[in-house]
Amino acid sequence: MNMLIAKNPKQLDIGLRLLYAEKVKFQVQVDENEYGKIYYSIHIDRTLSEDATKLLMEKYRILIS
Repeated sequence: MNMLIAKNPKQLDIGLRLLYAEKVKFQVQVDENEYGKIYYSIHIDRTLSEDATKLLMEKYRILIS
């Protein structure tokens, strides 16, 4: 799963800044859950290695907590 989930605009901002700083290509998709709440899916470039992806996901998890 090469995707970060942002539940609010602040988390989206953090995720986009992190990926930009790491020079990683990404795409953002706006979705809606079953309760009608909007969330953002940040899809990370698939050419990135699995280890690098895990490291980015861990950094993101720490930054949004």
